Amino acid sequence: MIELVLIVCLAQDPDQCKDVYFSHSEEFYSAMQCVMQGQPQIARWISNNPPIWRVKRWYCTPVGRRLKDI
Repeated sequence: MIELVLIVCLAQDPDQCKDVYFSHSEEFYSAMQCVMQGQPQIARWISNNPPIWRVKRWYCTPVGRRLKDI
């Protein structure tokens, strides 16, 4: 299974960031599926969260294999 990971940062302090994981919201079985179907999830996350957060980066990765763990 593949998970979508967002790296979001505060608009007023771009050095303050956190990771947001979408591994259980929808199952992706391939990286391509994650890339194609992940974009609407990113848009929903942006619209459902305060504008103090900005998406700095996003990526798809196998569950449990996050960038900070590599």
